Amino acid sequence: MSLGTAMVLLLAWFALGCTSPKEVQKTMVKTERTLAMAHNVNASLCAPVELANAETAVIFAKIEFRQGYLRRGSEHIRYAHDMAETALTMSKTLSG
Repeated sequence: MSLGTAMVLLLAWFALGCTSPKEVQKTMVKTERTLAMAHNVNASLCAPVELANAETAVIFAKIEFRQGYLRRGSEHIRYAHDMAETALTMSKTLSG
């Protein structure tokens, strides 16, 4: 491998900041499942803000991915996952 190629790969690795596309995809799938479960326990009534934040963050993540911004997209999807989990927990707690 040439020095130039190694530098490009090193810069790309730093730009992505240890973000693995495979891990991001797993988090996306888990988040979408969690959102579906949250909807099934009426999160729109029990945790509307958290649910809306999660759904919006998923949309932003998908836009970032399409534009090639893996790191920014992964930040959105981590936030979406956290909000989806919160919405699900709140809904289960409040719906009894």
